[in-house]
Amino acid sequence: REVSVLKSFNSPYIVRYIDFRVVDEEAWIVMEYCQRGSLGAYLRSGNRMPEPMIRDVAACCLMGLLYMHAKQVIHR
Repeated sequence: REVSVLKSFNSPYIVRYIDFRVVDEEAWIVMEYCQRGSLGAYLRSGNRMPEPMIRDVAACCLMGLLYMHAKQVIHR
C-alpha cells in the first residue's frame, strides 16, 4: 500500500519514488537520488544550519505536508 501511495506523488517537495524490489527477501524502495544526502545525516555530521537555511527547510517541509494533506494522505 505504501508503494502505491508513493507512486501517486508528483511534487517538488516530496522525494520521487522510482521502483520497488525484493532483494534477498528484503523489500527495497528505490527513491530519487538526493545529491547532498538527508537532512538527518547533515545534522549528525555536526553541521549547524544558519537561520535562512532553517527557514527554507521548514518552508519546503510544510509545502510537502500541504501536498500530502491535499491528497488525503496521513504522514507518519
